[in-house]
Amino acid sequence: MCENGMYVDDKVSEYHCFNNLVEEVMYTYYNKVEKEQRASDIPYASVYFQYGSLLIDLDRWEDAQKALEKARRWNPSSANIILELCETYKHLKQFDLFFETVKDTFKYCYEPHTLARCYRALGWYFTEKELYEDAIAVYVLSLQFEPSDFVTSEMYYISQKSGKQFEHPDFEETKKVAEKYGIPIGAHEDVLGITYSLGKDAMEKDVKEAAKYFFNFFYQLTGNETVKELIDKLDN
Repeated sequence: MCENGMYVDDKVSEYHCFNNLVEEVMYTYYNKVEKEQRASDIPYASVYFQYGSLLIDLDRWEDAQKALEKARRWNPSSANIILELCETYKHLKQFDLFFETVKDTFKYCYEPHTLARCYRALGWYFTEKELYEDAIAVYVLSLQFEPSDFVTSEMYYISQKSGKQFEHPDFEETKKVAEKYGIPIGAHEDVLGITYSLGKDAMEKDVKEAAKYFFNFFYQLTGNETVKELIDKLDN
């Protein structure tokens, strides 16, 4: 599998396969982008992502990592791609890289399911390190964004392995764990700023469908009733 030469970065342009404007804005916001951003007509990011996932299913972890690294090159703002790549770090025992990459992925999570997956990934890491209270804290955070049988079974496993019954931590206890590792509680502030700003800009331009699209990301992550009212008004 090889990329078409017409989509090779040059002195003035670089090519990506972002899924939407949120991902493109994230990329330009987090990086010093000086070149013109162009979209590839071929969905390389999706192709390499699917290929890498297939290789994972075949237990070809090193090959999967290479494919997913290519997917990430084409779409560096996709939390789904990054978290799939982290699965290869896990199985290839690149644990420090796994931990740091998962933490960095929070700034790309604009959907609840990827945010929950980040917390679950950290829960697995803390469990492996036998940091059980920290694991419980991030698993509980994950459940705020997506229900998961995996989390239920992992919390049971922790109780069995440690011989202790852990209580769900309160907010202050969770906050301490988050601060200790530099983990956001809930959506990353930059993600909220980007999704809200895109929604507001679209609303001011009277592009209602786009405004609802961006505001919905913000609302799904926060449950903010003021934004929900804006979405409802845009429906009228």
